[in-house]
Parts: sequence; structure tokens; C-alpha cells
Amino acid sequence: MAKLIITGNTKPIVGNTEMYLLSAFDNLMTSNALLSLSPKIQWNLHVQDKKGWRIAKGNTKEGEHITYKFTHKSLQYKSLKIVVTRGKDKGEFYIKPQEAEEPKITRVDILDINGQRLPKGKRLHYTETLIVKAHCVGMFGQKVSFTLWEDDAIGKGHDPVINMMNRINPMPLIGEVDHQGIARVVFRLPSYTMAVQIANAGLAKGDRSEGNTHEYYVTAELVSKHILVASPNVNVVNPTHLPDPIKKPKPDEVKSTSAKPPVNSPHKEKINKPKPKEETAKFPQSPAAKKQADPEGKILSAEFTDGTGKTLENAKTGDVVSIKMVTQNMKGKNVIVRIWEEDFSRYSNDLLYEKTVTLRYHTSNVINNVKLTRLMYTKSNEWGEGSEREYFIEVEHLNTSVTSQVIPVSADGEHVEVDGNDSVAVIKEKREEKKGCICEESKLYWGKYFTCLERKKIIEISKRLLCDPNHLTSAIALETMGTFNTALVNPLEYTGLIQIGYDAAKDINRRKGTNITAGRNGNLKKMSKMEQLTYVEYYLEPYKGKLNTLADFYLAILMPVDCGKGSIRDHVVFDKNLKLDYNSRGEVIKNTKWVRKNAYSKNPVFHKEGNDEEGKTYVWEIAREIEIWYKKGEANKESIFSCQKNIEVKEEKKASKWHDPIDDPEITLFNFNGDYNPTGSSFGLVRNGGKKKHQGLDIFAPKGTPVKACLDGTVVLISENAGAFGRFVVIEVNKTDLDKSRNNYELEYKGEKDKGPGFGDSEKRFLRYGHLSEIKVEDKQKVTAGMEIGKSGNSGNASKQSIKARHLHFEITDAKTAGDGLNNRENPAFYVRLKTPNRNRQENNKK
Repeated sequence: MAKLIITGNTKPIVGNTEMYLLSAFDNLMTSNALLSLSPKIQWNLHVQDKKGWRIAKGNTKEGEHITYKFTHKSLQYKSLKIVVTRGKDKGEFYIKPQEAEEPKITRVDILDINGQRLPKGKRLHYTETLIVKAHCVGMFGQKVSFTLWEDDAIGKGHDPVINMMNRINPMPLIGEVDHQGIARVVFRLPSYTMAVQIANAGLAKGDRSEGNTHEYYVTAELVSKHILVASPNVNVVNPTHLPDPIKKPKPDEVKSTSAKPPVNSPHKEKINKPKPKEETAKFPQSPAAKKQADPEGKILSAEFTDGTGKTLENAKTGDVVSIKMVTQNMKGKNVIVRIWEEDFSRYSNDLLYEKTVTLRYHTSNVINNVKLTRLMYTKSNEWGEGSEREYFIEVEHLNTSVTSQVIPVSADGEHVEVDGNDSVAVIKEKREEKKGCICEESKLYWGKYFTCLERKKIIEISKRLLCDPNHLTSAIALETMGTFNTALVNPLEYTGLIQIGYDAAKDINRRKGTNITAGRNGNLKKMSKMEQLTYVEYYLEPYKGKLNTLADFYLAILMPVDCGKGSIRDHVVFDKNLKLDYNSRGEVIKNTKWVRKNAYSKNPVFHKEGNDEEGKTYVWEIAREIEIWYKKGEANKESIFSCQKNIEVKEEKKASKWHDPIDDPEITLFNFNGDYNPTGSSFGLVRNGGKKKHQGLDIFAPKGTPVKACLDGTVVLISENAGAFGRFVVIEVNKTDLDKSRNNYELEYKGEKDKGPGFGDSEKRFLRYGHLSEIKVEDKQKVTAGMEIGKSGNSGNASKQSIKARHLHFEITDAKTAGDGLNNRENPAFYVRLKTPNRNRQENNKK
């Protein structure tokens, strides 16, 4: 038996290629190289998710040393390991991929309508639909623009100058990077009616015609960073191509001398002349040429040199020179180097030289054999020029440059049949629609929980804060646990849509001259959403410019001192093991360290590592939770818009249709014996270890609490002694009204159910109230939503004085007298807007 040891990077950066080596220790004798007669060596990558360990498909490799490139998807797994086997011997190597320090696009793929890779050499036709994917690193939630080009460059590369007029889609298609690091769009070739004409308009150098196929590729660019990536070409059959007639050359055939001047002839009129980019680095090579620093600070200088590396002060036509660039940490990066001729008082549009290069070194790189041709001199000859030219060098940093595969497309190509199974072909291209209200155009995540005016305000706030409005609504959803209740106050007295605390309220008052107070008795909880959104903006103002990612946005709310560290996945936000600071009187100093320690146990929702032994909450755990709410928000956009001036009044009426059975309802945290057991207060198989059913929802209510009708309806049953329920009221309501009141509650407790057997078989719906101390309505009486029907109490099996959990028992059924157990019942938590329970308040009311 031998001991197999793997060496390599345990914390590989996503997007980088890492090498892993194998060493074997046979019979206690060290061997740096494996024996040539050793068994086959096989490598596999294993990932751990909720279902346990499994082999990641497509990552099996062989040899003494191999390479792996980890994608953004690898960050989602609990753990990863490399497993190598050699005969009966086996070695394991645990790794933890890290988020890339800077965003980049690693690859662009072109797929068919079913999301399948195109076989090499396959030709498509102009009736096809193409799906394009950009594989991105460190770009979740960011926008990528896609452009389709016809390629007239020779060989595999894409020359941006040659192809500059070959853009097929006038406006780029925009895709958003998802959780797997992929942005995708759909190109429907039939919709680009000018594609064939554009493709036939230009020829590759040396070609007499476009031939029977056109070559297409796609570039993907990060909208905010100018990170540009191109796909390989795909071949599309040219439907207008007529093959040249076959003829034998005649011996006395003489070539015509009346050929048209070449495309690049200086006598040809220049159309749409190129010009330097506004923000790129520019370096003068003569006194009058202009200089502009690199805004990113990575391109330090560029100059002409001779063959020995000496700086050239002047040059003449015909000289062969070099371009030397001094850079900072740019090894492996791609840049475009251009030479321009500049007039004394303005930039001209005379592009004399352009080349894309990959930098081989971090600091100093040289392009050799650049010839200053006569054509360059002539090309820049315009009115008013003297005998000398003013040249400058432009260097454009591309961050990433990737090429996609080539696919051929033709009129006689085989049409791809649409797969009947689920596929990415269901992606629909956006149609031109008439512009309406901005709240409708924005398609705001979680939009259905806000009125038109509230949605507009969220969008306006986000513009001022330079952030994504969907990040704001997702953060509100998480902070209010999907209730969007401005009056929500948690046990720590944080209040409202983003849970503003005492200190934050004081800071807002100091900065803005306001007078708000948080907490149970503060005025913040009494505000409408429109009013409170103003204070949400005030709270976030200090972090303007840092709210670039979803994680950073939420950190500004949760732990503001860490805003800006959203990309540092292993940064510790909360840590219960921190040693606190004390003052001279031995009192704990409530500084940042105290907050980090105290907040760990208060925020168990972020404990994603599977156990809490380590006692730390990392950025990646917080990011994962807010991403869950962000994803839910997409499914909760508003779909019905009626954006009139009086929309706020109408929607307020709609929202007031449902009234909770008790104001500010909380689930009962304690059972009859006073033991902490919120699970037993929920609906389902939740008692005695899942053996006993609970038919409704127990809502905390000290004796005498007003009980309200939840919807308009009719009292159909009153009982002074309904067995375990005691004083009991049943109200029949309209099914449609009830359905409209349903919220997005997710089952929370072990054994909790969404509904019982038989529920939904009837079109009738009933609300049932139990354990009342007083009934204030009569049989067959009409009631309206919010009307008081009685008071909570201690009747039925809650009548004993020793019981320590006073509550209202509330049920929703589809029968006036529902059956036993859970039969004909639905979980009321899908309708009641439960607030975060206040444990201290409930403990103080045990009686």
C-alpha cells in the first residue's frame, strides 16, 4: 500500500486554472516521481450538497499532474474535494474555491434552440434561434450586453476594425448573471431582416465573395466595467450566394488594369471614421499630442522605442520600431494598442495601427516590428497638415477576451427541431410594448406588495442611491420576513421595513434634522410605507456608492461597517468567540466587537455551515440568505397594473379587505404548561413528537384582547360551550376574498402542514374562533372586516387557572362543522400576517 499525497492550491480563485500534483510514498520510501510501471492514475472532483457527496460530472482526468478551473457554481457547494486513485491506493485533497477579486467573463458559448452544443462543422440557416451563454466570475446580478457580429477577419481571430460595420443587432441584448454565474440571451435570426445584406456588404481580405456561408460570433460585455468577451464563429449559409461559373483560363487572358481602388485607399471617402475611446490611457509621442492617464491606474506608460529599448524622440516613415508599455499587475490581461495621428487642436479620426495583445508580464511588455509605413503618413494627410505628424498611443484594457466556437449557417442547413422537454428555449424575447407607468416598466421584484406610488418611490430612491431597486425590495422582504409590515418591531426593538434601531434613528435625526423614534412606542412604527420609505433612504444615504452588489446592499442594513466587503466570502461578520472590551468600571463597551459577538446568536437564519460549533457567520452565509429572498422576489412581481392618480387609495382599500384576527398577531411561543414550544402552536402533526395533530393556529392573546372578523361575512354558528374550543364563533366568508388574502408563508415548523385531507373539495370557506371569553355578535349577523366579534379568553380546555399560555385558537375550513383531526382544514398561517414573536412580552403574560 502507498500513501498518495496531492499538492496544489487549497483556495483556488474562481476562473483561474490550477495545477495539482501527485506524490506517492511506497513502502516508507519517499518517491518524488511515480514509477513508470505504476497503475493508471485517475482524478475526480467531488462536491457536497444537501444530499451528500457526489462526483461532479465531466471532471474525470488522468495523469501524474492535472489542472482544474473552478467556476462560479463551485461556490454554492458546502465543500469540495479532489480524489485521486492509483490502483487500490487513494488520496483526498479538500479545497475551498474563492470568489475572484475582480469580475470577468471566462467563456461565451453559442447553443441551439434546445440548449445543446452545436456539432463541429454544422451549418445553420437564417431561420434558426440561437441561445448564447456568457460564463462569468464574480458578477452575480450584474448586466451583460450581447452583440451578434458577422466575421470578415481572416482565420480564427476577430478583428474589431475589420468587423466594425458588421453589427447585426442594432441594440445589444441584455442578460443578467444568475446564481450559477451565467448570463443568457436568445438571438432569433429571422428577426434580423438586414443580417444577410450586412454580411454580404463586406469581404475578408483576398475574398471575391462571401461564399455560401457567413461566419457569426457573439461578444459579451459587462455593461458597467467594459469587460468584453467574444464567442467562436458560427457558420450561416448565405442564401444569396451564386457559385462562380466553372471556366478554363485562356492562355492569352490578360488581367484587367482597371480594377477599383482598394478599400483602404487614401482616395476613398472615409465613412464613420473611428475615434479614440473617451476613458482609455493615451500617451504622446510628440510635443503637441495630448496625454490622458489610465482611469484604472493599471497602464502607466507607453512609448516608441528602438531595437535596443531606447526611447525614440523622433522617427521617419519606413522605420521599424517597438511599442513599450509599463503596466501594473497586468500579466495575462488583454489590451488593444492603437496608434493615432492627432491635429494640433483636436483629435483626428485617423487610426493608423491597431493590435490586440495578451500581456506576458506584470510590469513591462513590448510589441516589436511595428513599421511606420508610407500609408500611415498618407492616411493622416489632411488640410492644414505640415510635414510632420503628431502621433499618440492609445491602450485599451479589455480585462478579459474570450472567443466562442464557430458555427456555419446556410439556407440548406438541417433545421434544429425544438425539444419537447423543458429547455432553455422557453426564454422569450422581449417585445416592443407601449410605455406605461414606470412602476409597470420596471417589473419590480416583490412589486405586488407595494402600491403604484410606493413602487415609483422605491425606483426614485434607488436612482439617487445608485443601487438596484430589486436589491432594496429583497432586503425589505428579508427584514420583515415577507410581511412588508411597517409596524413590525422585533424583540430587540428594531422597527419597520429595514428594522431601524434606536441608534440609527438618532443618527438620522442628527444628519437630517428629523425627529423619529424606533421601538415599541416609537413613531416609526406608526408610519405608512410611503412615509417610512423616506427614512429607509435616509438610513442608506451614507453608503451611497458602496451598494453595488446584493450582498453589499444587505450588509449596509445588517452590519454597516462591513458594507463593501460583500465579495470577500470568508470575511467574518458575526463571531460569538470574540473577547469583549471593558471600561474602568468593569462595564462592557458596546462597540463593533460587542455587536459582532452579540448578533451571532440573534441571527440563526444565517447559520448555513451546517453546525454552529465554530460560532462564526461569514459573508457567504449572509449572501446566500439574501439571494434566497431575491429569487423569491422575481416570482412576486406585480402583474396587474392600474396606475391611476388615485391608485394609492384604491390599493389601500384592497389591502384593508383582510384584517388579522388580532392586531399585531404573534404565534404563541409557550404551551399550557409554560414550556417554550412554538411548534405545537402551528398547524399539522406538531405535538407529542409528531403523533398528535393541532387543527388550527394558536395566536398569543392575553385575556380580553379584542378579536376581529378577518373578512366581510355572515355569522353561521355561535356556541357557549363547543367542547375544547369553549366559547366559539364561526363566520362564513367569500372564497374569492379569502383567496386574494393568501400570503407567501413558508412552512417553518417540524410536522407543519399546508392543509389537511379533503380541504378544497367545497367552494365554501369558514373562519373559526375558539377559547373566547366574550362573544359580541349574534347568529346570522353580517360582519365586516376588522369588526370586533368578541374578546379572547380562557374558555374550553383553556379554562384552568394554571394554564400559562392565553391565546386565540383560529381555524380556516371549507365546512361549517369540519371533520376530525386536520380534515377540511387549511393552515391559517398562509393568511394571518404573523409578526416576529416578542418572547419577553409573552413570558411576562404567563397567567
